[in-house]
Amino acid sequence: MVGAGTLFSYLSAFVTIVLALALSDLLSSFHRLLRRARAVRWAALPIAAALFVLLLLISEFFSIWSMTLIDRVSFTGLVVLLLPNVFVFLAASAVLPDEVGADGIDLDHFYFDNRLYFYLTLACALAADGPRAAMAGEADLAGLLLDIALPTMLIASLFIAMALSRRRWLHWSGLAVAYALVAVNFPAQTIQAPAAVVGQG
Repeated sequence: MVGAGTLFSYLSAFVTIVLALALSDLLSSFHRLLRRARAVRWAALPIAAALFVLLLLISEFFSIWSMTLIDRVSFTGLVVLLLPNVFVFLAASAVLPDEVGADGIDLDHFYFDNRLYFYLTLACALAADGPRAAMAGEADLAGLLLDIALPTMLIASLFIAMALSRRRWLHWSGLAVAYALVAVNFPAQTIQAPAAVVGQG
């Protein structure tokens, strides 16, 4: 038996590593684009998608705190807790190009050529969030179904449609819905704890 908070420290450290790698990859890709800005044919859609992934990553750091409710985890449970973050990492790695070639790069072409992989990983991340929320005990059954499972599956279905389509209006509409959900849900996320006390020697 370990002390109170030990399990949370272990789980949060594991998850934070995955999220930090995702954030590092996303920012590094954007940095490489800026360094070769003259060789890049810029487009709004991929930048909007990248910003959404960035906001999703920041939100995941808040989701870590739901793990404070967990007092026991099995191997399967650890997989359930990690899966959403793994898929978010894959999406963050795919949303922007890793390199800018000698001939430059067209971001619009890159976005639509990689839409299947990118949006399917996002859909998988959202689909995996329901089991994680249930394991963490974030809500009762009704809350899980109405507040988490239903909206999650709706937006995941929208991402699947975007993965399969090149229709520009669908991609803008899908991102608009995603940003609307961000505006409704993300600002309410808070972390509250006692302030640190610095000892005086």
